[in-house]
Amino acid sequence: MRQLFALSLLVGCSGEGADKGTEPDTDTDTDTDTDSDTDTDTDTDTDTDTDTDTDPDLDEDGFPASLDCDDTVATVNPDATEVCDGVDQDCDGTEDEGVTTTFYADADGDGFGDDLQPLAACVAPAGYLEAGGDCDDTVSATFPGAIEVCDGVDQDCLNGPDDTLAFQNYYQDAEVVDTDVEAWLASKPPEPFFLFVHYMDPHDPYYRHPYDGHAYGRAAHPSPDADEAEDGVRGGRERPR
Repeated sequence: MRQLFALSLLVGCSGEGADKGTEPDTDTDTDTDTDSDTDTDTDTDTDTDTDTDTDPDLDEDGFPASLDCDDTVATVNPDATEVCDGVDQDCDGTEDEGVTTTFYADADGDGFGDDLQPLAACVAPAGYLEAGGDCDDTVSATFPGAIEVCDGVDQDCLNGPDDTLAFQNYYQDAEVVDTDVEAWLASKPPEPFFLFVHYMDPHDPYYRHPYDGHAYGRAAHPSPDADEAEDGVRGGRERPR
């Protein structure tokens, strides 16, 4: 009896599974997978490296600050031409070298300065001028080119006193000679001697004996001072011993 019921159940199930000719199965599967991955990575790397030159050429004269003695002035650099203005243009450590003018102090105002008082400058200071050669800067009548006067002074500062004059030679006054002779006689002991007193000597100058470096000689003008006429150098030639 159990076996028959099992068979009947099997047959009944076979009848419900018969093909009725209609395909009711519809594919409703929809792909809802959406790519939601968004690239939010932003490149935030910024180059902040700035060129900081430690030896610039600010005046753009071709020389950096390390070589330029004034990098704010383009006319000042090692290749610049020196100008007489108190500035070291060529950066050699010296101002106005080789471009100054030599001026001379003119104390007497005769237009000629004293060679012993030079001054190198760009412009002549007060009391200075370019012309030198004054042999006596305390006398305005004495300067190069002055008119020579027969007075034992070198007015024209050329070749000594009275160099351009044809003057006469004068002898010392007889009174001066007499005074010297008397003084010499007073100094001698009382013993015999022979003495020549020359008032005009063709062998002029006449030297003292024994020779002591002095002589009675001609002078450049009448009635000269005794020391002028007696001097062994000015009054005549110095005789060798």
